[in-house]
Amino acid sequence: MSPKPFRKNYCKNYKNRTYMNRKVVDDLKRKAASLEREYLLLSLEINSLKRENSIIESLQQSLLPPTGTLPAL
Repeated sequence: MSPKPFRKNYCKNYKNRTYMNRKVVDDLKRKAASLEREYLLLSLEINSLKRENSIIESLQQSLLPPTGTLPAL
């Protein structure tokens, strides 16, 4: 056999591998972008919950009697 068919198959296999690698990389980039969006949404939600929690705590503190005094019965 001459090396020509081998070379042809090698090029074809190389192109297929390159295409598959590119496809895998594109899929990974898509997943990374999706995870980044999800992370940003979750961090916004966490910040919102922290803000709500601090508001609730400040309201609770304002409703508590000053320290050292007994509430009227």
